[in-house]
Amino acid sequence: MSVKHALRRAAAKTVGGLGLARPLAHLAGGRAAILAYHRVLDPAEHDLDAVEPGMHVTRDAFAEHVDLLQRRYRVAPLADLVRKLYTGEKIEWGVVAITFDDAWLDTYEVAYPILRAAGLPATVFVPTSLVDSGAYFWFSRAARSVRAIWDNREILAAAFPDEIMPPEAEFVMRALIDNPPRQQYFTRIMQGCKDLPEASRARVVDFLEALGQPPAARRPDLADWEQLRRMSRDVFEIGSHTAGHRILTQLDEEQVKRELDESRRRIADEIGEAPVSFCYPNGDYNEKIARLVARAGYACATTTRHGFANPPADLYALPRLGMHQDVAPDAHGLELLLSGIG
Repeated sequence: MSVKHALRRAAAKTVGGLGLARPLAHLAGGRAAILAYHRVLDPAEHDLDAVEPGMHVTRDAFAEHVDLLQRRYRVAPLADLVRKLYTGEKIEWGVVAITFDDAWLDTYEVAYPILRAAGLPATVFVPTSLVDSGAYFWFSRAARSVRAIWDNREILAAAFPDEIMPPEAEFVMRALIDNPPRQQYFTRIMQGCKDLPEASRARVVDFLEALGQPPAARRPDLADWEQLRRMSRDVFEIGSHTAGHRILTQLDEEQVKRELDESRRRIADEIGEAPVSFCYPNGDYNEKIARLVARAGYACATTTRHGFANPPADLYALPRLGMHQDVAPDAHGLELLLSGIG
């Protein structure tokens, strides 16, 4: 564990153990918090090194979060919080909305039963054209390939196929030559892919698959529409994460409109109710895109910008608290974030 993580864990235990979250939040100006989760994973079933950095909490950590929220906070549907922000209604400290990006299958299999048992509402943002499509997120494809490359790294480092390597993939070769520890290796490759424009990333992921020749995925990435309907009848609101999870700032205006409209119509058709909440893929947006989201009929949009949803708030640029294992490995870690100093 790094010094930074050790200090953070010590601070979290102090804040949580002494009940300092509320007074510190008042000092820091924190009011309503929107939590942003991606994946909730069981370490016995998943290779956590191969998950995109900052993209998961463990099942046990999430169960601790939910227990804390149920006991000490007021968990509200995102739509209710947005209504209060819109009308200017006073928001007391301790209001929390829970959100999940991407509609991963583990949101249904792991997070949903825990939330249902606790009776806590949440919102899941769905990339609609990927549901039931058989498609996989680029990071899932890359992670499978990188795992296979790691297992054969010595052979590949000695006989790297430079002739088929796209120029954008040079960082893959450098990582093989440097041979860092396994977790650092995965982080370097996944972050290198994430930093690329969409077209370049697609070429690199194709190259990773050709290089690693990983086994085919055994399970889908995402929950299916029947599972999403079941969640929507219970504790989950279904929001939009565009149609194809494309980075909106890399698209022209007509493409952005199509992503917004197609997703909204599909959710209305499948769930029986048009979504009111939207989430920008990768958190990337600008003022023009925010206006297009509003014109498409959405009441709000969430970002990856860190912060509290204090009034007066820009409803189409709502900040959230990113929830992942490094920052919230337990209930104390969550309390540190909710204190406003985490």
